[in-house]
Amino acid sequence: MKSNRRRVPGGALALALASAVALSGCGKNETHSLEKAGAAADKAIEKAKDATAEAAKSVSEAAEKAKDTAAAAATSVSQAADKAVDATKEAADKAAAATKDAAASTAKATSTAVAPKK
Repeated sequence: MKSNRRRVPGGALALALASAVALSGCGKNETHSLEKAGAAADKAIEKAKDATAEAAKSVSEAAEKAKDTAAAAATSVSQAADKAVDATKEAADKAAAATKDAAASTAKATSTAVAPKK
């Protein structure tokens, strides 16, 4: 087989160019895949940050509601205690008045029983 000296460098150049194009395409595909994976990882990290912030906000709101509920309960207990104290005072006043009336009735009955009628 006889080869032409002009064709050898041209064929070598064509082979080198074809190899360069094929290999550069492979490299770009890998980089593209890595870029996609990196972008997906970045999105996942952002979603995790957002979820963490939302959870912290929810916990904070729940704590605030619990604090408000506890304050309302404490107020209710305080009001109930005040009402109980008022009711006890009122009952004691009524008992004292009833005792005073009973004592007065007893004293009156005693004075009329002891004193002779004219």
